[in-house]
Amino acid sequence: MRVSTCIHFAGCARLRASTHLQGGTAQRHRKVKRLETVVIEYRGAFPALQAAVLAALESGARVVLSLDSLQALDIETMRALIRLLRRCRALGGEVSLQASNPEVRRTLAVTALDRLFPIYDPGAAA
Repeated sequence: MRVSTCIHFAGCARLRASTHLQGGTAQRHRKVKRLETVVIEYRGAFPALQAAVLAALESGARVVLSLDSLQALDIETMRALIRLLRRCRALGGEVSLQASNPEVRRTLAVTALDRLFPIYDPGAAA
């Protein structure tokens, strides 16, 4: 059974986790087989964001960082994203980006960050 949950993390990131459950009922976390995909919404608090991403990677989840709440990418945000990617890769993980805002997607393309980060398309994941 596939279940989607929404978790608020330290007021700065929202996690949406897609999980598979063992058995027929959704009782407690001990029934969770493993997280498949965790979508974390970026809202600018980098230390909390990094902690959420690393925790999701430890659980074996595929991590997608949603930039949908951003109107534009500034240089500090781009630096934070690169630091996060380096940290994840050093630990053997990967993080993908999701961006629906055309301005953000254009900035990712112009700066070649769309070649550095895998881009997650929620429509293709169905």
